[in-house]
Amino acid sequence: MVATRTRPWGAAAPVPPASVRRAIQSDDVLLCVVSQLDVREGCIRSVASVNKAWRNAWRRRCSGRCRLLRAGIGEFQYAKQVSALPGGGAIVPDYGHFRLEAYSPDGDSQGIYCENFETPGAIALLGDGTAWMLARDRARVCRVRWQDEIGAEPAQFRWPHLNQGGDFGDPYRRTLQHVDFGALFASEELSGYLHPYDLAVSGDRLLVLCSGFTCARICVFDSQTGAFLYHIGRGRSAGEADALSNPKALTAHQDLCFVADTYNHVIKIFNFRQRVLVRTIGSAAASDLPCEFDEPAGVAFRDGRLYVSEWDGQRIQILRFANGIHGAVECLQIIPSPNGLELAGLCLSGDRLWCMGGNGGSVRWVPSLVAGVNGTVWTSNSCIHLFTACA
Repeated sequence: MVATRTRPWGAAAPVPPASVRRAIQSDDVLLCVVSQLDVREGCIRSVASVNKAWRNAWRRRCSGRCRLLRAGIGEFQYAKQVSALPGGGAIVPDYGHFRLEAYSPDGDSQGIYCENFETPGAIALLGDGTAWMLARDRARVCRVRWQDEIGAEPAQFRWPHLNQGGDFGDPYRRTLQHVDFGALFASEELSGYLHPYDLAVSGDRLLVLCSGFTCARICVFDSQTGAFLYHIGRGRSAGEADALSNPKALTAHQDLCFVADTYNHVIKIFNFRQRVLVRTIGSAAASDLPCEFDEPAGVAFRDGRLYVSEWDGQRIQILRFANGIHGAVECLQIIPSPNGLELAGLCLSGDRLWCMGGNGGSVRWVPSLVAGVNGTVWTSNSCIHLFTACA
């Protein structure tokens, strides 16, 4: 059957009643349509060119959301964390290459910061030109001094001993302060089971996330002296609400500490000064639903928004608290992994969101410690994915 026109060619289309126009242009209808569009640059231009109502709806849609700027930056080995640099950009502790590498806000490498730092796992910068660094395999955190300004030349960590003969190449021996977690946990017989995995600084407190399969906790220190104060959280065997199971990341904001409780598939929020669990987000079961998680491995918080990356879920969720930290949680955006692989730690720097991700693996030949026996090992490669705020 051939459709026929009931309106003559060239005749003006009938104008719908004002009530119909208002209904079509309402936020509910516009946002329903706009929410189906991908947050990409092409769509931004297309929507922005329609009319004022659509532009405003698009801005509301994009508020707090991110779009991919660059994917697959850098080549690292077993790197799981990334930290913001003052003035923009980020720094990556490259665990397998024994070094730290800095990047500009646009994702360009700014050079290597201090090689010879064995198995760096995380770094937290203080405002006085010093930084706390985590040496994962040595189960130690160290406070070191570095240049206050990052200019055209790559900044160099000022190890006090680098030009002093026999200590060269071992940046752990002479630092401003250091904490040996093996000694710290020796009295509890936990030194072989609990390892520092991530750290953060909030005001006068240094928080170190210690992770293990059967035990985990957040250790709180004085950020200037490194003196141990207390710990919060406990291992999963405790069966309590604040129990942690192999957590992989934390971030701090004022008195709050947000922990990616990886094997429990939740985000736990502690008030680390009052030493209490504030709330838990997620249902403690792996899920691909909004506001649920599948092995969360990175967490960041700013302006009432929570950013969570997922190892097995291979996505980033941006969540918003409706009325403060105790309010309802809304999922603003779900960003799939740009290369379809696992995602790890993340951080915010200006209007940029940095996220560590898997980049496949490789087999390399290595000499064995056993004389006359050589072999190959599997190396887990990683990279950075860089996102920016939607315009």
